[in-house]
Amino acid sequence: MHPIPRIVAQLIELAKDKGAETRFSLVAHVSGSERAEYWQEHPIVTEFFSDGEVSDLLWALRSVVAYCELFQSEADFFNFISETVNIDLKQTNHIAYSTVSPIQARAASAIVPLFCAAHDIATCTMDPYGLALTENKFHVVTLLRQFGLPVPESWLFSPNLGWTSNLKPPIGQKVIAKPVYESASIGIDEHSVFCWSEEKESFLKNRSNELDQPLMVQVFIPGQEVEVPVIGGLDAVSLPPCSVILDGNFNLGDQYLTFETVFNDAYEYWDFSQFEPVLAKKVCSAASTAHSLLTLDGISRVDFRIADTGLYYITDLNAIPHLTRNGAVAHSFQFMDLTYEAMAACLIGIGLTRVNKFVPT
Repeated sequence: MHPIPRIVAQLIELAKDKGAETRFSLVAHVSGSERAEYWQEHPIVTEFFSDGEVSDLLWALRSVVAYCELFQSEADFFNFISETVNIDLKQTNHIAYSTVSPIQARAASAIVPLFCAAHDIATCTMDPYGLALTENKFHVVTLLRQFGLPVPESWLFSPNLGWTSNLKPPIGQKVIAKPVYESASIGIDEHSVFCWSEEKESFLKNRSNELDQPLMVQVFIPGQEVEVPVIGGLDAVSLPPCSVILDGNFNLGDQYLTFETVFNDAYEYWDFSQFEPVLAKKVCSAASTAHSLLTLDGISRVDFRIADTGLYYITDLNAIPHLTRNGAVAHSFQFMDLTYEAMAACLIGIGLTRVNKFVPT
C-alpha cells in the first residue's frame, strides 16, 4: 500500500470538515448528447459519462456534501445561476465541477470555469488557462520538449496545410497518428500505428477530414503504458502510477489503447510501483514536473510509454481525466487503500481551497 500524500489527506479532511456547508454543481455530459452522435465514422462517446457512471459519481459526491445537483449541459447550469442570482448563497460554499464539453469550439471545456470566475463560484476543474493550453496535444508535447522533458518526436499534419513547417517523419519511422483535440482514445483504431511512407499521406488526409481536426503524428514507443494522476498546483504531487494491462499483458509491445478497447473497458490497471519501483519514482517525478511547468492547478493525468530499454516518454497530458471508478485516478486512490468516495472528497477539497483560500502544506 502506498503512503497517502499530505496534500491528499488535507484535502479529504477539509471536505469532511466543510462538506455539510457545501453545495456542489456537477456539469457532466452523458452519452447520447448531440456531439456524441456527430461523428458516425469515429464515435466520441468515450469522452462522456454513461448513466451508471454519472450516478456513481453523484452518489460519491453526495456522501460528502450537503447538496449536489447534476446539470447535463452548460446552458442548464448557466440558466440556474442566472435565475438564482438574487438568492443568498453565501451561507454555503458553492463549488462547480465540469467535465469535457460537447460544444464544437476550441477550448470549449474552459467555458464553465470562466463563467464561474465571472460569478464568484469556486471550481475544482482545472483553471480556464490550463484547460485551453492543454486542449492541443501537439502544443503540450512541444512545450514539454522545450522544458527538457522526455517526449517522443512529434509532427503536426492538417488536411489543408499539410505538414507544419514542412517537417515530417523519416521514411520507415513507426508512428501513431492522434487527433490533437480529443481524449479517451477517440479517433484511435487498428490503423493508427504504421511505418511512415509518402503513400500514407492520403490516409492522414482522410482521417484528418473525418475527425475535422489536425493530427499529431508521434514516434510510437513499443513497450509499457503507464498513466500517472497528478494533484496540486506548483507544489503538485504524483499519485501512484497505473500500468495499462491489455489481454493480461504488462508489457504491451506494439499494443495500444484504441477507441474500441476503451469503449468496452477491455483493459485493466495494475500498480506500476509493484513491478518497477525505481522506474515508478522517475515517471512520477516527470509527471508532477510536467504538471507544474504548465502551471496547472487541480487534477491531471500524464501518460507515458516506456521502452524495453527503460527509457520513458510523455505521450499525452489530460487536464480533465475521467473520474469514473474504472479510471486511472480512482485506481490510484485504490492503490493508496482509499475509496472512490475519498477521491470525490479530494475533488471537493480542491474546490474548498479556492473558496476559503486554504493552502495545503
